[in-house]
Amino acid sequence: MTGTRRHNDRGSTGAVSVRGVIALAAAVYALAGSPGAPAGGESASKPPTSRPVTSQPGSPEVLAVLSSAAGPYVQAEKAMARRLSELGRSMEAVQLDELVKRGGAGRPGVRVYVAVGTRAAAWLHPRIKGPAAMAYCMVTGLAESGLLGRPGRGGVCTDVPVKAQFELIARALPSARAIGMLYRSKSSRSRYVLARARKSLPKGWRLYAVDVDARQTVAEAIEVLCRRRIDVVWTAPDGSVYNTAVVRSLLLAAMRRNRPVFGFSPAFVRAGALVGVGIDPARQGRRAAEETEKLLSAPSPSQPGVHVGPDYRIAVNLIVAEKLGIRLPDALVKRADFVFDGKGRRNR
Repeated sequence: MTGTRRHNDRGSTGAVSVRGVIALAAAVYALAGSPGAPAGGESASKPPTSRPVTSQPGSPEVLAVLSSAAGPYVQAEKAMARRLSELGRSMEAVQLDELVKRGGAGRPGVRVYVAVGTRAAAWLHPRIKGPAAMAYCMVTGLAESGLLGRPGRGGVCTDVPVKAQFELIARALPSARAIGMLYRSKSSRSRYVLARARKSLPKGWRLYAVDVDARQTVAEAIEVLCRRRIDVVWTAPDGSVYNTAVVRSLLLAAMRRNRPVFGFSPAFVRAGALVGVGIDPARQGRRAAEETEKLLSAPSPSQPGVHVGPDYRIAVNLIVAEKLGIRLPDALVKRADFVFDGKGRRNR
């Protein structure tokens, strides 16, 4: 039946694509904000310290500051540069670490700094002083960032509403009622993600959250989670929990236990999740350019900025669906922006 599961004992670990895991590394870095979180607590990727960024006369109007050279950040920056050029604006780009090496003073004459990624946003936000303003894209955890409600700030985040994610799970697995997830009790970001999940849970659904910090290893936490009577494992871009190795371990363990996984990026789905959502970095860059233009055109840098949610894409993996004995609804597959079926990725 459409959307129902049937038992399947065939070997299944081959569904975890090695190429997909490699591609996932950049997506985890960009969305979760850290390539490798420590065993407990906050992300290891902390913003460097330096003196405040100031604006001086002369040079480009816009300076894009990339959290790193990860592919999604570069895609966003290039799309932003093209759109700003179309709008007649000048822009240059620099990686955060390079900016810090220069003393953190940035470029003279910059009117708007654009943070590309959460790490860059966390560093720039407290250091931007008037008359400069700040835009951003590829930023997660917007509600925690301190950007909301601040004058001279505006941009687009990567936070796909949890309610929309759960609605997608309901479409993919109509009989699903029990969701499992990993979190870290010592991480404020992770506790926030857990609170959002609990608040967004549909009526009649149950959430089983396994605390990684309460286990000796991440592998143990994953095994405990996959042994639970759950219908799907839900993941979120939480840098305190997920890095590429954790994602790969989760996908392998879930496949062995016949548990579908909901991934937080198309790369995650390509690597072995059943279904998931993600953002388009180029689209983020173009929208950041539009918000940058609004800040440049504002009569004063103290003008409140606009903070917008992301346009998200749906991804499905038909190879994983077959191995798990799940038939995804035809309407969902047709709606998906990315379909991984072993014949090459198909984009809608």
